[in-house]
Amino acid sequence: MDFSGNATLKLDPKGRIFLPKRFVEYEDDADPGTRRVIQHFWLVPGLDGCLWLLDHNEWRRMQRRLKAMEIGDRRLRAMQRFVFSNAEKLKPDSQGRVTLPEKLRQKVGIGTEACVIGVGRRIEIWAPDVYAKATSEAEANWMDDLEAVLGGEGGLP
Repeated sequence: MDFSGNATLKLDPKGRIFLPKRFVEYEDDADPGTRRVIQHFWLVPGLDGCLWLLDHNEWRRMQRRLKAMEIGDRRLRAMQRFVFSNAEKLKPDSQGRVTLPEKLRQKVGIGTEACVIGVGRRIEIWAPDVYAKATSEAEANWMDDLEAVLGGEGGLP
């Protein structure tokens, strides 16, 4: 699944957001021309102050990576506890809404609005002010950073 685009969405009084079709529908690679709807997502705390909304395959990929690591490291065990204990399985309702649990909204400062960003294999959900702050440096340097990545420098400066 590849996600792209962005939207700023209002949460309803129950903490639900309406996910645009581009985030819940996809073309079936095995059956070109056929559109499918994602049946459920996994919501987990992400990096940089946002939440990650993952489809089933990406959640399984993340689980495998977290489980494959040695448990002898105290920081790893703490991180595994944090991620797995905060993971929530979300099923879009018939209108395409998902409920963002209050405990996760509070962790990242989401109030009445959320920025929903497609980032390749995941969807990020941000508090608008946190997203604006996080992206200001990236926007200032995006051409140099993209050139470095596409030029094969193996990473960003």
